[in-house]
Amino acid sequence: IIWKEKEFFVHTVVFSFSSLAGLFLLYSGMKNIGANSPDQILVYCILFILSAALASINLLFLSKNNSEMIFSGEGRKQNFLQVFHRININIYGAIIPLFLFAVYVLLLENGVSSVYWGPDTLIIPLFITILAVKYRLKNIGMKVAVIFFIIVETLFSTLYIGFEASSEPIHVLINYLPVFLLSLSIIGYSIKRSGKIHKYVPGVYLLTVHFIFAAFFILEEISGLFTGLSWLGLALIYLIFVNSLKVGKFNEDTVNRLKENIINGGYLLILVFVVRFILFDIQKETMILVTLRAEYLLEAAAFIIMGIWFFLNRRRRLLDLFFLEMSLAFLIVVFFIEIPVTFLPAVFILLSIVLLTAGIFLKENLSRLRMVSIIPAWISAFLIAFVTSPYLNPSLSYLDTPWIMSAAGIILQFVYLGIFYFTHKTDQISLPVKLLKIENIIFRIMSGKNRFIYYPVFASVLFFFIWSFDGAVLTALISVESLFILVLSILVKVDSFRYIALTGIMAAVIRLVFFDLKEADIFIKAVAFIVVSIIMLIMNILYNKFKDRIEQDE
Repeated sequence: IIWKEKEFFVHTVVFSFSSLAGLFLLYSGMKNIGANSPDQILVYCILFILSAALASINLLFLSKNNSEMIFSGEGRKQNFLQVFHRININIYGAIIPLFLFAVYVLLLENGVSSVYWGPDTLIIPLFITILAVKYRLKNIGMKVAVIFFIIVETLFSTLYIGFEASSEPIHVLINYLPVFLLSLSIIGYSIKRSGKIHKYVPGVYLLTVHFIFAAFFILEEISGLFTGLSWLGLALIYLIFVNSLKVGKFNEDTVNRLKENIINGGYLLILVFVVRFILFDIQKETMILVTLRAEYLLEAAAFIIMGIWFFLNRRRRLLDLFFLEMSLAFLIVVFFIEIPVTFLPAVFILLSIVLLTAGIFLKENLSRLRMVSIIPAWISAFLIAFVTSPYLNPSLSYLDTPWIMSAAGIILQFVYLGIFYFTHKTDQISLPVKLLKIENIIFRIMSGKNRFIYYPVFASVLFFFIWSFDGAVLTALISVESLFILVLSILVKVDSFRYIALTGIMAAVIRLVFFDLKEADIFIKAVAFIVVSIIMLIMNILYNKFKDRIEQDE
């Protein structure tokens, strides 16, 4: 009546008392939490629900009849009353979700539940109704309180379902149905009547979080591997749903934004799987058919699903376009954990060869794999130089002997360099997006002459010789490597390689004269002198024969 009579000042005063009454009601109901009798809890629950309903009706009435009041009086007084009214409206809006949260806490306190339903089953339908009010209003206080309710309710419901309710899978699923309904309602309410959608759809992420915990509580009793597999399966279902989502009732912008949020939810599922798998699952020793580890099957399923995700995901953000590289990073981490250290150099250089070959044959879509293949090659070179070559392993198996596997890795590195040299055309490499700085780096590395490709191999071979041999034998091998580098400098026309070769042969001569002459074995000294001398003669012949070509390159 006061509002209809346009007594706005009186209305603001009376409205303030209404807000204070709501706050006092909340305080009186919650101050004795844990000491209330069942009758008191029932009375307060009824009062809170009734108060939330009446307050919602009041706010809807004000929004329908223009809550932006026009006050009479001086400008300063008018502005003060308008600001005071808006603050009061926000406080009043915040009280409504807090009433329902208080009911939720009181139900938890009284233990109102069964194996098939809990406090969420009673409160969430009422809260969904409050959400309908919230999405009709522009009330910051109500928005903040709604967010608070959703976050805390998600925490409480997860703890309750996981540790208080029945652990039977069917009971867990039934208890989760209300929170699934809440998430779907938030998704629906996020789509406004005008057809537009918020940039972020929080219901998608809330639903994903509940899926993660529901799968965990249901499947963890069976096997943790099924939990991770279910998360990957849900991510694939998200992707299939996005690809099937068409423009219909909603406009194209609405559908695209909804797709983007669902894809983000799929990434969240994959991320949770990767973190859990690396920290927990990969450490387990679950055997299938006596000799096969279940973790291997999970890893295979993970890479298959990640591959399907990359090829079927049609979004074009950086995260989507470079998902393949992130999957390869996960593969590298798995290799480090699963594969014995002595095998790692050969495994990583084999991975480089596979990626390089794939980039050559799939040049229209995945030509950048030729560039990506360099990273495992670098890792292989580092492992040979500093990890496997000096690694001491008493095993009698040739496959477990570090220097043998390092030698195999070096041979494969030269195979990789050969393939790389004959396929190093930079104009065949395309990135999914234009990144000028990265493109310049790629051009320099993929030119076929750059030190970033060859220097790691030179260093790995040198350190392999240093760790595996000594004395005159080491000197002879250094001279052999110097000869190889000189030949390579002539083939690829890189002048810096020639200087490295000359430095290497000088180091070999110095070792031969000042260190190797002290060896007692005259035969080894003679062989070393002959080898170094022959190599110096060959290098001199090569230089004289290709002198004109070298000077022309300079």
